[in-house]
Amino acid sequence: MIPGRKHACLMFHGYTFKRYQLLANGQVRWRCSKWHSGCRVSVKTNTIDPRDGIVLIENLHNHERPKLIRNKITYLSTGKKYPLLVCNEYVYKRIRVNRHTGHIFWRCVMIHKGCRAYCLASDDEIVCKNSHNHDAPKFRTSTGRWIMP
Repeated sequence: MIPGRKHACLMFHGYTFKRYQLLANGQVRWRCSKWHSGCRVSVKTNTIDPRDGIVLIENLHNHERPKLIRNKITYLSTGKKYPLLVCNEYVYKRIRVNRHTGHIFWRCVMIHKGCRAYCLASDDEIVCKNSHNHDAPKFRTSTGRWIMP
């Protein structure tokens, strides 16, 4: 299991899958994270926890295994409509979702200081653009708790 934006994702043989369907018998159907690109592989597990066993694998992947870059990405609940995104110690605010592509546009919270850095998040990756004109903000206390800006 690997973290996802909404639900945890399944990683199986180097490919990533998103939870698609909870079945009445308790089984879970997962789709390849490249489903929108035409890959029709699905996996069925006994429960939400895939360690309980994979029941069925359908079809073959039509793409290479994804190259995963591990960045520390966290979502912080703010009590407002959307959480904040924390990537490599920088904090981003959700601005909008492209209704055609589904990409989420995140802007650095220090935009009021002239920072032009932003991130674009798709179903399976987050790409950060432009460099920050400031150091990573110190929104953590010495005990590791977050302080909201």
